[in-house]
Amino acid sequence: MRSRRTGIITRRKRITMTANRRSTYPNRLVLVNENLTTKATKTVMSLWFSAGVVMVLLVAVLVQVILNEELSPIDFSSEVVTDFGVDLIGNQDEFAIKLERVFGSFLSSEMPLYTEEELAIAFEQERLLNFTAMQDKLVILLNGIVENEDGIIGISYLCLTTDRHITINGDYTFFAASTIKLSAHILAAEAVHEGLLSWDDLITITEYDMQGGADSGVLYDRGIGIYHEMTLYDLMRYSIIYSDNIGFTAVLRAVVPGAGHWGMDFTNAVYRRFMPQDYELAESRHRITPNHQMNILRELYEGLGVIAGYDIIIHYMKNIPHNFRFVTDLTRDYVAHIPGWTDPYNNDSGIFFTDFPYILVVYTRGVSNHEQFLSNIADLVFEMHHQFQ
Repeated sequence: MRSRRTGIITRRKRITMTANRRSTYPNRLVLVNENLTTKATKTVMSLWFSAGVVMVLLVAVLVQVILNEELSPIDFSSEVVTDFGVDLIGNQDEFAIKLERVFGSFLSSEMPLYTEEELAIAFEQERLLNFTAMQDKLVILLNGIVENEDGIIGISYLCLTTDRHITINGDYTFFAASTIKLSAHILAAEAVHEGLLSWDDLITITEYDMQGGADSGVLYDRGIGIYHEMTLYDLMRYSIIYSDNIGFTAVLRAVVPGAGHWGMDFTNAVYRRFMPQDYELAESRHRITPNHQMNILRELYEGLGVIAGYDIIIHYMKNIPHNFRFVTDLTRDYVAHIPGWTDPYNNDSGIFFTDFPYILVVYTRGVSNHEQFLSNIADLVFEMHHQFQ
């Protein structure tokens, strides 16, 4: 009995102890859950606090940047300069209004306003720095192209804004071909400007004018020959637009009496007018260097608005009906050029009226694919300039 009783008591104790143990588990779970909740709450609060500190620092930096006027660099490829028709002060006022909406009037009211002239000067200075870097790259590219091309190539480039001159074989002598006609047109415009000639003067075509490729021109095809009369203006127009040799010879004969198409009188007059005095005139008939042609085009450009005939010349140089060489899909609306060719010489020269206007002269001798080559050079230089339009 005792032993059995003892056994019963023992079993009861075990059951009681087990029940007590079980009864404590929920409390332990509760404590664990409370601890986890507390830790999570602290972690979240810590993260929120860190985020708040970062936001405060960002706002402080932004305010400091604005007050110090350290705004992000301006994209000069967009229209921001007043010369292009954009009101810079208006743009800054609009920006200040946006600041006021976000940060309050205290920021926008303290933001200094610059004059239109100050902003334009700052923008242009930055623009010129970038433009100069572009020209340094252009030198490398042009040299690489010339070195890898067959034949002889002469290039003369002049930026009419910065006066930067890039030349490759610029003093090499080439046959000018029809690019020499520009000289006669300039001399005619000056004679009219000085009252020595009039655009309405009638010029009679002579046998002198019917030489040097005259039978392949537009006037010849239209039946214009000896004893026909045309105004000086029309002769120059045909000479520029169609590179007509009858028109050219008649113009230069009016400018330099007695000089024919192949006459040395005209050649000497041109070289005395546009080229160094020590040039060997007797051996240089219709020969020219890229740098000399560049100087002739520069004089034409600088006389625009002063000598009315120069503007007429540029007008017709822009309307030569040949979509080739310097006239490409990219350059068509910007270039005024005068090409020339006589085998194996193929040349082009012109003024490109971009935001940074420039002169480009390319003379070639013996270049196989000269048409595409001249177009590629024109496109390369234009695309680099066009970044700053």
